[in-house]
Amino acid sequence: MAAAVVAAAVLPATHAIALDNDPTTGTDPNATYVAVGDSYGAGAGIFPTQLAGENHGVGCARNYYNYPKVLAHKMGWTLNDATCSAATIKNAWSVKQYGSIDPQKSRITDKTKYVTFQFGGNDSTLAITVKNCALDALGARRTMPGYKPLPSSPEKTPCKDAVESGEWTDMSNNLVNYFHLDLDTMRTNLNTALQDIHAIAPEAKVAIVGYPAVIPEDVTECRKPGNSNLGGIKDGDLVYFRAKFQEVNAAIAQVAENHSGYATFVDTYAPFKGHEACKSWPKGQNDVQEGAWVAGIPATVPGVEQKIWAAAHPNQLGHRKIAQLIADAWSAKK
Repeated sequence: MAAAVVAAAVLPATHAIALDNDPTTGTDPNATYVAVGDSYGAGAGIFPTQLAGENHGVGCARNYYNYPKVLAHKMGWTLNDATCSAATIKNAWSVKQYGSIDPQKSRITDKTKYVTFQFGGNDSTLAITVKNCALDALGARRTMPGYKPLPSSPEKTPCKDAVESGEWTDMSNNLVNYFHLDLDTMRTNLNTALQDIHAIAPEAKVAIVGYPAVIPEDVTECRKPGNSNLGGIKDGDLVYFRAKFQEVNAAIAQVAENHSGYATFVDTYAPFKGHEACKSWPKGQNDVQEGAWVAGIPATVPGVEQKIWAAAHPNQLGHRKIAQLIADAWSAKK
C-alpha cells in the first residue's frame, strides 16, 4: 500500500498557517491520524497540490495546506492523508478510485487513534448537480457532448425545476444532464463506512465533518461588484441549493448521532456564515475574520477546468478554520 504519511505534519515554512494557541497544542503527540474524504477535505483549489507520486496528490487535488495537514501540525500527530476529490463511499472507500488510488478504508488500522471523515457532498449527488447548474449558467454545459437544454422556467429556477421533476437522472455523457439528489443512498453509504471504521479501529475517535456555508443568506451579494460570485446561477436556484446544503448537513448529523459513542459531528456550516463564496476576498492569509472562506464560481485559480472543480470549496483560510473547529470539538468531548 502506497501511503502518504507525514510525520507530525510539518508545513513548509513559506506557507505556515497559525491556528489559535499555535504552536503545537496536542496532548497526544505522534498519535496516528487518518484523514478520509472528498475534495472538501483534500483542499481542491488551493495551490500547490501534492506531487503526483505522493499517493496521487495531483489526481486527487490534495493540497499541502488542507485542514488535515493543518490539524496534524497543530496537534503533533502523524498524518496519513487519504482525501481525494470526487470521492464517494461507492467509488473510493473499498475499491481503488480511478482504478489506481488505494481504497481510503485501507489507510485505517487498529493503531489509528484519530480519524476525520468528510463524505456526503458527492454521495448525495448535490455536488454534481450544483456544478451542472453553474456550467449551465456560464454557458459551458451546452458545449459538452450529449447536452440537453433545461426547459424554460417561469419561476426562473431552472435547476430546481429539473431536480424536482425527477426526470434528470441521466448518468451518461459524464453526467452532463444530471440534476438529482439522493440523500437515502448517502445515509446508507455513510453508515456503512462508519461501521467499518469502528470495526477496524475500535479505539479511534472520529470527527464527522459537515459542509460549510457556501451560499449567503442574501443571494444578491453574489451580484455585487468586487465580490466573488456563484457563476451566474439564478437567485431562486441559489436559495434552493442553500436549503439543500443544510438538508445534506442535517442528514449527516443524523448519521453521526447513530455513531455517537465514538464519533463527533463537526458543524462547519454555522461558523462559515458571513464568509460564504459571495463575500469579498480576504486581504491576506491571516485575515481570518474578514471576507470569504470559500471560493466562488469560477474559482480564481490557474486552468480552465480547475476553475470549475475548485469552485465553491474552502480556501486556505477556510481550511484553517475547519482545523480549529475539529480541534475544538474533540477538546470539548474529553
